[in-house]
Amino acid sequence: MREATMAPQVSYFDYIMIGGGTTGCPLAATLSRNSSVLLLERGGSPFNNANITNITAFGAALLDTSPTSPSQLFIPG
Repeated sequence: MREATMAPQVSYFDYIMIGGGTTGCPLAATLSRNSSVLLLERGGSPFNNANITNITAFGAALLDTSPTSPSQLFIPG
């Protein structure tokens, strides 16, 4: 995992996935077995967020819609 600002100016990938949700992560993992994959996700690394790293706080991660949360509000268009 890298911050987007640290990426090379030119990179080539077989697939570019936007969003690492319930479909994005598994699909990116499957495709990366035989192809190069770039998975883009908003925000920073979630690994210092106790709602993500502590399984007992799983529900809290879904309820936290603050700007620093990995969860997002669903707003129908």
